[in-house]
Amino acid sequence: MKLDVKEFETKMQKSIASYEYELSSIRVGRASAQVLNKISVDYWGTPTPIAQMAEVKTTDARTLLITPWDASSLKNIERAIQESDLGINPQNDGKTIRLVFPALTEERRLELKKQVSRMGEEAKVAIRNVRREANDKIKTMKKKAPIVFIIVSVFAVAAIIIISAYRSSESYRKAKAAIQWDCSVSCTEKSTSAQYVITYSNVKVSSKTGTLTIQNRNDFEIVVHLLCEGEQEIVSGNISAGGCYSFANVTDKEYTVGIHADVDAATNIKVIVYDGKDTEPYTN
Repeated sequence: MKLDVKEFETKMQKSIASYEYELSSIRVGRASAQVLNKISVDYWGTPTPIAQMAEVKTTDARTLLITPWDASSLKNIERAIQESDLGINPQNDGKTIRLVFPALTEERRLELKKQVSRMGEEAKVAIRNVRREANDKIKTMKKKAPIVFIIVSVFAVAAIIIISAYRSSESYRKAKAAIQWDCSVSCTEKSTSAQYVITYSNVKVSSKTGTLTIQNRNDFEIVVHLLCEGEQEIVSGNISAGGCYSFANVTDKEYTVGIHADVDAATNIKVIVYDGKDTEPYTN
């Protein structure tokens, strides 16, 4: 969960903009068209700002001249100004309205001071409210954070368990052990203390991973020999019944697989070779 800082920043900026708008509408003894911003005129049944229905300009430092684009709206503009809190009596000559701003008296200065102070305090309160709202949201997020963390942790643990279960499953091992060769042979003759017999498979194997793994699918021990032209013969240790043995650092050349076992002649010796360390599940 993330706090949308932009949302609260926008709210504070709106409070400041409102404060600036209120300040611009205060009559301070100088002619300013902005003092008319808050005055709306009933123009054909629609409240309309004076600036949208008349030209407003300053003729000197203390005089505003309002010239309506529609002469019939002159009376309505005059009435709206009289009914507002502007405190200036409009002078209507039949074509334009003249507003003369009187010089500030000491009494008026004190009133303005109070008015500006009140507006400033209202703006501060509005900003504090936005700040409070943001702080409350942060506190709520902090309370919810442990719950979210627990939920995420549970899902993460569940995912790990599922992945681990899959990786230990037969389907995963079969997928990883995609490249394999059946190098099973039928023993040519029985080995004796005086004669070590190796029976060679007709299947050639090679590796792209640098590792060839032998899987003994028999109920007796075997020894495997790997022969490659131009290279020294590689011999495994005793591979127990149902066990595996990996030849590391093999090249990508073709190897001939030779198998030795202390069994009678014509005994079938089941051997599977894999490219890599992953093998299909096998239970003797």
